[in-house]
Amino acid sequence: MEDSKHILTTVSKLLLEVSSPLAKFLETILPPLFTDWWNEAVVNVLSFQQRRRVKDQDIDSLSSLDLAALLRVLDQNWYQISTELELASESRHFVKEMQTVRNRGANAGSEG
Repeated sequence: MEDSKHILTTVSKLLLEVSSPLAKFLETILPPLFTDWWNEAVVNVLSFQQRRRVKDQDIDSLSSLDLAALLRVLDQNWYQISTELELASESRHFVKEMQTVRNRGANAGSEG
């Protein structure tokens, strides 16, 4: 049980470390791809709850979004990003896997 708590803590820390570089990457790649990139590529692709948080907290930058929202932005804009960077379609599996790991960690009970 102690090992599973340690693993969960380690994974949580690693996921937090991903947020900042991911936000910076998206801030670099998205603006040239969209006319109104904030609304088209960010706000419009967020879940209802995420959009509400953006509105209620007056969030206007990717660095203020949590990892779940950032991964959703990446996933929902995958076609445009992968086309621009000429990424293999298989690369999207890494995004999906990160979403799964993040969700499992966020929804883990006290028992791990």
